[in-house]
Amino acid sequence: MTSCSKVTGIAAVTTVACGVAAVAAVYWRKQRKVRCTCVIKIGGSACTKKDEFEILDDDILSKTAVQLAKAVDDSGARPMLIHGAGSFGHFQAKDYAVSKGDKEQSGKPEDGSLYDMSRFLAKGFVATRASVGRLNSMVVDVLVKHGLKAVGMGSCGYLWTKNKKLPWYREWGHVLYDGLSGLVDAGIIPVMHGDCVLDEKQVCTILSGDTIFYWMCRAFRPSRGIFLTDVAGIYDKPPNEEGAKLIPKISARGDIKSNIETCVPAHDVTGGIETKLASAVEVAKELGIPVYIVQAGSKSALQAMEGREPEVCTVVVP
Repeated sequence: MTSCSKVTGIAAVTTVACGVAAVAAVYWRKQRKVRCTCVIKIGGSACTKKDEFEILDDDILSKTAVQLAKAVDDSGARPMLIHGAGSFGHFQAKDYAVSKGDKEQSGKPEDGSLYDMSRFLAKGFVATRASVGRLNSMVVDVLVKHGLKAVGMGSCGYLWTKNKKLPWYREWGHVLYDGLSGLVDAGIIPVMHGDCVLDEKQVCTILSGDTIFYWMCRAFRPSRGIFLTDVAGIYDKPPNEEGAKLIPKISARGDIKSNIETCVPAHDVTGGIETKLASAVEVAKELGIPVYIVQAGSKSALQAMEGREPEVCTVVVP
């Protein structure tokens, strides 16, 4: 056998081995029963002081950690967490227009390189990622301090978007999927966050925690989804306005936007309450999973995490 044929033979064996491994991995994932009971998104306005640069709201976050620990101990909850960026990440992302990316770079360059960021954009990508990474570490530290077995995880490098949309693949981000499911099965709480990701159409963008919330619900099919916010739920207009009324129930199949006025802070690059509500509606409508929007640290938040019906909330029903 010539050296060329040896190489060809090795390549063929390697290809077959990789194929067998891939099939085995898919089969293994299908057989596993991931026992995630709820996907919880802690809003950036609930875990940080959103109008102050990179300041954690330790009081609300500590209350949330105590409640989550109680829910895990008393009801056997196996949650997955995501947190927003709040006063972390948004300012850097806005200053460098990370969410807009570079639309002159359409897809992958002909020279074979994957993504070619400008120096300015790359600086913003790195600064934003560093900021949300700091917040993730701080959030995990608070959770661990209150007895929870939590570890931080990011989506940068695992998930990517196409024209700012996160495509659904049968085996989306399978490395990340396997990591998340393995942690939950082991009784460990994965804590993800809104993140900077690569984008096939505009080089990079921001993947919001609300979008990750939907994809995690779709991948793991929990019994419920929960948004922990700085207010008691969804109101018919901004809750700080006179006469604002809490909406206790929203049908995912009804006319939603006509009854709700929203506003988004100037530095928020992820869409604020509109993105949150859209994600909740999508989860309820497409997956048949109810989504509860409650105030972080409240009695209703504990009830939601324990699998009970919250006294004060907005529930988005299928």
